[in-house]
Amino acid sequence: MPGPAESRLPRHVENQLRVLAFGDSLTEGYTDFGTTYHPYGDALKAELTKLVTEVNTSVDIEGQSGDCVLPSLGGDFHERLIKATGVASDSLTKYDVTIILGGTNDLAYKMEAGFAGAKEIFEQGLKPLYGHVLATGSSLIVMTVPQRAIDTRTSNLAVKARSNREHLNRLIIDWVFEEARNRTHAASSKVWLFDLAPLVPFPRDKGEEDVTPFDEKIWSPDGLHMSASGYDFVGHELAAFVKGII
Repeated sequence: MPGPAESRLPRHVENQLRVLAFGDSLTEGYTDFGTTYHPYGDALKAELTKLVTEVNTSVDIEGQSGDCVLPSLGGDFHERLIKATGVASDSLTKYDVTIILGGTNDLAYKMEAGFAGAKEIFEQGLKPLYGHVLATGSSLIVMTVPQRAIDTRTSNLAVKARSNREHLNRLIIDWVFEEARNRTHAASSKVWLFDLAPLVPFPRDKGEEDVTPFDEKIWSPDGLHMSASGYDFVGHELAAFVKGII
């Protein structure tokens, strides 16, 4: 949890905290095979309201199931982000902090491309999103991509899928720390890592390769999305993190 004063989250209006939760189905809150949507942003707002009583907190949720960060895959992430945040300008940013989680769907499409595919997802997909957020004057919280059921299996395909995701997360983590080092203490926007992946591990497969047990407290049985309580857990953890940087 950040501690130095220079790591504090700048707020553009003293008594307000404006948050944008942005991403794909894991931000939209897809669960119960699409019959229910339970975004983590709801729990984030409720918990922040309790933890940070001195400000008025708002959390806007912009998630789109199935979306990709890569334009080459038909992804609408960048267009959606521009619509949500506005075009970068000298005007007052709409948000104090933007939370970005993306890349899960791209990894599925780019599995055979290996590490080169993961690098493409980062360089051509995620990195431009991060840059746009910072250019608007909003601070940025970057999340790593969580496990999926396939990450727990032992087939050659599963090993490749897991390695690609882990490589993408290394690229994300390295970028965050490099960007944080390069930004001056007086910068109007700052960057943090919220390492989601180790917080919500998928249970290891103990049975047949195609039958992966799931923790119903966190995961939906579809092997990719979270349960309602899992999304709530993420929201609560994020709220504690945000409180620590205010």
